[in-house]
Parts: sequence; structure tokens; C-alpha cells
Amino acid sequence: MVRRNDLEKFETWIYDLVLWLSSSGWKGPAYNKQQVSTLTQTLEGEPKLIMIHNNKEGYERGHEVSFLEHLTKLMHTYIKRSAVVPSTKLFKTLSYDSSKGIKSFYTQLLHVLERMITCPDQATFNERFINALLSHFKEELVMCDKISVDFSSREELWQVVL
Repeated sequence: MVRRNDLEKFETWIYDLVLWLSSSGWKGPAYNKQQVSTLTQTLEGEPKLIMIHNNKEGYERGHEVSFLEHLTKLMHTYIKRSAVVPSTKLFKTLSYDSSKGIKSFYTQLLHVLERMITCPDQATFNERFINALLSHFKEELVMCDKISVDFSSREELWQVVL
């Protein structure tokens, strides 16, 4: 398992676990028992005890605890909010690099957004993205492509970035 506050290792561990479950054909809520069983088998020590206790409490309440609920409990137990503060700071300070291009900057912002506990709304994301660009790009997005900070969706912004 992963040490406390090691978000990157935790994400890699979850990714590998979900990839294995998917390759086994155990996708979706219909396979919750197999998913939970596999999760339990991958854990040891305190994380395993937390999961067993969580399962027991669920059954006592007449509620089968889902795979996702177990993962959420483990994340809240082992990844503290302070571990993702750097993502929030990076979102606010990441700058556009003309050598990498607009698409790269957009995907970097999206990647940082995925690591934030409280994600900004779409208007805040749009504003952050547009304001970081060089003025001629801003003008083109707003005037020619009709991108609006307040109303454009992520998909509309992505289509323009492509």
C-alpha cells in the first residue's frame, strides 16, 4: 500500500487496481463483491483493518459498502487535504509557455484540476486559461471563436484549442 499523503503513489495504485479489475471484466456496480474482495486482498495492515471495519459497519446497517465508498474512505484516511494544496497553488500560478503551445497549457491546467480537492467552476477555469494567454490569442478566442469566460463549456474550449 501507500504511505500517508503520497498522492501520486496512491493514484498509481488505484489506477493499477482498476486496470486489473477492468481486464478481469469486473466493471460496474454489478461486480461490487468481486471489486471489494480484490481490494481487500491488495491491502495489508491498518488499511485492511479499516476496510474490514467499514464492511462490518455497512452490513450492520444493512448496506453493502461499494468499492467506490471503500476507495473514498481510504483516500480520506491516507491523503490529507494538505497533500493537494500544491495543486491549488499550481493552478493559480501555472503560466503559458509559447514553446509548448496552447494545447499543452490547456492539458496541463486540466491535469492540475484533476488533483484539486475543490475544483474551480467552469467560469473560473476559463478565466484562468484565457487570462494566461498572450493578448493576440485572447482576442482570437473571444472575438473570433466566440469563447466566453462565463458561458463556454470545457468541450467548446477544447474544440477551439485543437
